[in-house]
Amino acid sequence: MSLVEKLQAMDAIWDSLIHDNLDVKSPEWHGDILSARKKKIEEGKAEFCSIEELGNYYWDSLLSDIESLVIFAGIHPKKFGYYRMLSKRFPYAVIMTPAVILPRLSLY
Repeated sequence: MSLVEKLQAMDAIWDSLIHDNLDVKSPEWHGDILSARKKKIEEGKAEFCSIEELGNYYWDSLLSDIESLVIFAGIHPKKFGYYRMLSKRFPYAVIMTPAVILPRLSLY
């Protein structure tokens, strides 16, 4: 299977999971991790990032996903006439038309 075929298969799987009404139970180890994190908070040993840091990480992730279209544009499935790429880190999708060729995105 080529890289393009693998990415298309992954996107199809994610798309099917989004639309399926699955009643999936969290595994026990999720509860273990949550308990350990709660304990860290109660002991004052937890570290948090600020809203600004989270916003910067979100923005960097978005730009990274958009810039990846230089390599992967056109391989994503079409939804309502537009290509759609699901984000790898946050719950959003990048939507593009077939005619859009994205050069390197610059903020400056």
